[in-house]
Amino acid sequence: SSGINAEYGMGGSSVLMLCDVAAGSSDGFWVEGLHIWDLAAGVLLVREAGGVVMSTVRGEEFSLVKRRVIAAGSEELAGEMLDTLQRIPEELYKPDLDVDS
Repeated sequence: SSGINAEYGMGGSSVLMLCDVAAGSSDGFWVEGLHIWDLAAGVLLVREAGGVVMSTVRGEEFSLVKRRVIAAGSEELAGEMLDTLQRIPEELYKPDLDVDS
C-alpha cells in the first residue's frame, strides 16, 4: 500500500483545488484534459507556495498545452501520486490518451 488516501471527484473548480494545495489544506491534486484557463492561475499559486507541479505522464515537465497535471505539496508526494497512477490498469486509465484536442 502506498499510504495514499484518495477521494475521487472534483470538489469544485480546478483553480480552487489547486489553491487548496498551495494553501496546504489539500496535500495533492491530479487532473487531465482541462484547458489552460482552468489551470494557469492555480499552477502558478502552487509553484509560488513551494509546491510541485508535474505531468501525469512519466513525471515529465508540466505543460499547459499537454493538459495533464499532478500538483502536490512536496516532491515526495508528487512522486507517490505518479507511481499510484502508473499502477492503475490500462483499461481503466490511459495516460497516453490524447487529451490535447
